[in-house]
Amino acid sequence: MVSGRKARGILALALVFGVTALGFSFDVKSFPSPIKKGSILISGGFGLGIYILPLSDIDDSTSSSVLLGGTLAVDYALPINFALTVGGEIGYSGSKLDAWDSDVDISLGEIPIIVRAAWHPNWEVKNLDTYLLVKVGYGIGLWTGDDIPDGVKIPHGIIAGFNIGVRYFFVPAFGAFVETGYEYHMLRFKEEDSSITYTYTSIGSKFVTLGVTFRL
Repeated sequence: MVSGRKARGILALALVFGVTALGFSFDVKSFPSPIKKGSILISGGFGLGIYILPLSDIDDSTSSSVLLGGTLAVDYALPINFALTVGGEIGYSGSKLDAWDSDVDISLGEIPIIVRAAWHPNWEVKNLDTYLLVKVGYGIGLWTGDDIPDGVKIPHGIIAGFNIGVRYFFVPAFGAFVETGYEYHMLRFKEEDSSITYTYTSIGSKFVTLGVTFRL
């Protein structure tokens, strides 16, 4: 976990210092090209991370499984004197819970419903868009597979994240992006066993998202 945080911190610093070292001017208020006030950005992405899965409520043992998922986001460039976009995001992510038992077929999925806001500092580099993205939302979980235990309830929980993004537009209406940072999906669920109810918290951490953007 520590090494992952260091790697993302180094990446963020490299981005900031690398762009600054190029000697381009910096503008807080105006959008980078080709984003204009009133632009609509439609982005589809593929994310990668891990789920930290509870294995027991008695000894707090956990294991991790790969988290994969896709998202669709729509952002609007506000017509104000500041480079800010606001929007929403929805998608699906999931993880096969082979950590519980290699012989069972159980997966934990989630439909995230997210509101997001991003600041787009203008380095005045043609076709380059860098941004700081904040996310807050709610995750609706679901179980899939043939071996779901009896008494396990539907998971749900909050989503919060902070990402650094870099987008490059190959043409004015189309670009590609990469985002990295911290995006946590905290799904809680209960399991009823006779007269006892156990409560678990599964934490999904998405580290990187790759995708494309269409500008309207």
